[in-house]
Amino acid sequence: MFIKINHHIKLSILILSTIILLSSCSSQKSQFKTFLKCGIAASQLEQYEAEKQIGIKLEKWARETQYDLSPREMSFLAQEVRDEMGIYGINSFEQFEIYVKTFNSSKCRKIHGQKKFELSNLMNDIFSN
Repeated sequence: MFIKINHHIKLSILILSTIILLSSCSSQKSQFKTFLKCGIAASQLEQYEAEKQIGIKLEKWARETQYDLSPREMSFLAQEVRDEMGIYGINSFEQFEIYVKTFNSSKCRKIHGQKKFELSNLMNDIFSN
């Protein structure tokens, strides 16, 4: 219900291709991880406008900072982000709560510029179909 594999893969490809030409430092690494976390949460909550805004801001940030990662480093960093989010070994409802909390965080809201995700939004979507 909350996982859109094809859309998630497209977002991952966009993120990975955007950062191929960037240069590294821990502050930049932390910022990049924030973009990844926000993108994963938006994708899993099917918040497409937020995903679009995250992608736009990530591209701009990537050009400005020139943060560079090898494909292998990108893969490890993406796994590190998922591990930090704590989405493994828990049930779907607990994962959903993590995605909502991440999406609604002040850092992510500053990036995606959308209103907070509310359960009532999901319920309206379910019952309007």
